[in-house]
Amino acid sequence: MCKGFNIDSPEKFEAFAQTVATDGELFDEYGDLPRDTLGAKVYHSTPYLADKSILFHNESSHMHCWPMKIFFYYVKAAAIGGATPIIDCRKTYLVIDPAIIKCMTEKKLMYARNFISGLDVSWQQFFQTENKKSVENYCRRVGIDFEWKGENNLTTRQICQVNGTPA
Repeated sequence: MCKGFNIDSPEKFEAFAQTVATDGELFDEYGDLPRDTLGAKVYHSTPYLADKSILFHNESSHMHCWPMKIFFYYVKAAAIGGATPIIDCRKTYLVIDPAIIKCMTEKKLMYARNFISGLDVSWQQFFQTENKKSVENYCRRVGIDFEWKGENNLTTRQICQVNGTPA
């Protein structure tokens, strides 16, 4: 946890994160979260109701690659709550029944996602384009099956490994 730095903007935060990142690169494949500007590698928090919890998860596990490090920054501290609990999923993995791990490793995991107009993140926001052909090309490149439904809805499916290493 770093405190007391003179970081008062997303741009300064991104510059700081690039400096301390292992190879100077920041993850920019994630489309679920909003950004101020396309191309920036700083994302807003998940737009979620304040009285609801986001359960523990592995960030970007539904993507074809994952971030090695995640940096958090806030502009204004929450008056109440606002904590972002972090757990070491490697330790959680160690207490899972080995038979379950074996089964999941063999069968793998399918992520299916429905991009439905007016519900959650749109396919346009997620893929950062209005062009369906660009979406199709991206999906083919990273091994995601896709199906357009109607004029503006999209279903994606991908088979993922259960355990892996970050990008």
